[in-house]
Amino acid sequence: MTLKLTHFDTRTHAALGVEETIPYSMAEYLFPGTRFAIGKVYPEDIQSSDLREHNGMSLQFSSGKRMYFSNKQVREQLYPNLSDGAVYGPLPFTPCKDFLEIKDARVLIVDHETGISSPDGQSDVIDREQAKHLVDDCWGPHNGLQRIQETAPPCCSSHRKEAALTALYLLCSDG
Repeated sequence: MTLKLTHFDTRTHAALGVEETIPYSMAEYLFPGTRFAIGKVYPEDIQSSDLREHNGMSLQFSSGKRMYFSNKQVREQLYPNLSDGAVYGPLPFTPCKDFLEIKDARVLIVDHETGISSPDGQSDVIDREQAKHLVDDCWGPHNGLQRIQETAPPCCSSHRKEAALTALYLLCSDG
């Protein structure tokens, strides 16, 4: 699996003669058959016309001077908030060493404070103390959450805090 991204100048729409290859990316996995290109912009003098459609592709993600264009509308599928396409845009284009797909996995959501591992809060799947131990991190019991709350930038701290409030523990599909 290798995704190929051509580069172009957003002002002139001329190809820059650069083709970037990204092995094992989430973008290629999640959007098979989708074409992507990177448009170079000039942040000091950007015009709205610089962000217009290019070769049937529209702007989907951004990162600094790099604008990610695609022939399909994919941003909404990853980032429901428009601003997230700018903040987290290039993440799906990060090369991975390997890529695995796990099918038929069950996910157990554990409250990191109480250890509750059931939707009704009554019939836990695993012992609450064991569950709390499983969601601990390298900073000790619950210290990771505190560290995330203290260090998360204001613009995205609510997302990080929310993500840190629960931990996922994968169970075998037949377990």
